[in-house]
Amino acid sequence: MVKTLLLADDESDLREILRLGFEDAGWVVLEAENGKKAFDIFNSQHVDAIITDIRMPGGSGIQLLEKVKSLNKNVPVLVLTGFTDVLEQEALDKGALHIIKKPFDLEMVYALVEEAVHKRI
Repeated sequence: MVKTLLLADDESDLREILRLGFEDAGWVVLEAENGKKAFDIFNSQHVDAIITDIRMPGGSGIQLLEKVKSLNKNVPVLVLTGFTDVLEQEALDKGALHIIKKPFDLEMVYALVEEAVHKRI
């Protein structure tokens, strides 16, 4: 079964690192540079998991999380943050599965996403 990851981050270099790592593991990766575009993708394609930055211009990760969870509470959403952020607890309260601090270990992120998707199946 091919799994699809939606990756939302305004940093193209970070998206590339994550995309390449997940593609190497057999995932299809859909990319968006902000929460608004990510939600448009979520509405138009099947997504097994989402990784989103917490703060992005043009639609934050919190806004994306709220919209996704209002439509499908079962989609695992993992939130990236570059520093201790007052929004971390809000993200968890709104349904984020994990908060991942940058810089992160790609293998750890991959393991968290795999575990989340397997628990859902």
